[in-house]
Amino acid sequence: MNHEDCIDALHDHHFGELDRARDEQVRSHLAECGDCALEYCRLRADLDRLDALATARPGPAVRVALRAKVESEFTPSAWSRLVAFCTLRVPIYQPVAVLALVVAVVALAWPTDAPSSARTDHPTVVDQFDGSDVRIVDHRVL
Repeated sequence: MNHEDCIDALHDHHFGELDRARDEQVRSHLAECGDCALEYCRLRADLDRLDALATARPGPAVRVALRAKVESEFTPSAWSRLVAFCTLRVPIYQPVAVLALVVAVVALAWPTDAPSSARTDHPTVVDQFDGSDVRIVDHRVL
């Protein structure tokens, strides 16, 4: 086996994907050739580092910071949530919202029946009031 064949087969040798005869050839070449053995050691170190990266988990501080960033970027604003709620395709939401809006507008725009009081310079005084003396002012009421 020459160097090029051995280098091409190192990856498969590492993962055990070679047949028995080819694997024996690679093993014997690695035992005899220092350059290929060094290349195999480098490959194995690189693959071990890649395995370590795959199993590494971020620390708690990284998770908290990442969660905060995701929430700040993807959490909808209160206004957009209100708009989304009001535009839901549920049959009762739109009529109720329109009815509430109409009631609010009518309540604000409806004129009051209370007479406007004019300011005077004289205070209001009640004289000679007796709550026990009930006088019938209009006989037609009774």
